Amino acid sequence: MQLEINGKEHNLYFGLDFIEELDNKYPIESNGAKFGMGINTALVYLNQGNPRILADLIHAATATANLRPGLSEIKRWVESQTDLESLFNEFLDELGKQPMTAGAVAKMKKAQEQAEAE
Repeated sequence: MQLEINGKEHNLYFGLDFIEELDNKYPIESNGAKFGMGINTALVYLNQGNPRILADLIHAATATANLRPGLSEIKRWVESQTDLESLFNEFLDELGKQPMTAGAVAKMKKAQEQAEAE
């Protein structure tokens, strides 16, 4: 997936560095142990239409880039978008195709389908 932010093309990479960035941003603590919940949190926020997650996803997905855009630059870009619904769907589709995140997306969709069927 590629995005143009301030006239620069940025390749988004959804590998282990991406997951690590999100896990560090969205941990939960249970019995004194911390667990990364980045992908799960991102999927919930995407489904809810929370635009804040878009900036976090883009920032995490550019973790390995030589010229990584800053978070404030990414936030301004997100705020300039006029069709956030399409952007949410594009991220959900992309995460569903990526080897490191496809399983989490499939589990989320299955849970949604089961909830709707009940």
